[in-house]
Amino acid sequence: MKIIGFAGPAGVGKNTAALALSTEWQTQALAIAGPLYDGLSGLMGMETSVITLAELCEDRDYKRQPTTSLGNLTPRRALQLFGDWDTPEIVAITDIRTEAETSWVRRQGGLVVHIGRPKGDQREGDGADHSTEQPLTLHQSDLYMFNVGTVDDLHAQVRSLVRFWLRQGVAA
Repeated sequence: MKIIGFAGPAGVGKNTAALALSTEWQTQALAIAGPLYDGLSGLMGMETSVITLAELCEDRDYKRQPTTSLGNLTPRRALQLFGDWDTPEIVAITDIRTEAETSWVRRQGGLVVHIGRPKGDQREGDGADHSTEQPLTLHQSDLYMFNVGTVDDLHAQVRSLVRFWLRQGVAA
């Protein structure tokens, strides 16, 4: 499994770039900020779910009961089957925002892709001056791309960069 972290300010195309990978490689997109969104949703009284499957599965009896929503499998068996799925070829982290996060990706043998846009296309206001919206250090092993075209252009550019990186014999 290879790790690719997309870095850049809000609205630059990080999620769109991650989506491009799934057309060529088995990819899992993750957001570091996912738990932050969940927590903030709770503080705002927004119901993301009544109870999570993990919480339900703490009840051993529940875990052993077949359920129609899982094709009459027990949650335990369904989790085992999911666990048997292949590990994705690429994990794409869609929200690299700090130097610590870029360092972690690099230590895992991963690739940090910095995405930029022309000045006029950058988001302004509403937290744009926050530290997590500032440019990160471009390391010699990182790649940089400039998002100036269509979504299809961005997808093609991302796939080309990743193919280049993979041909370089990156660590598995």
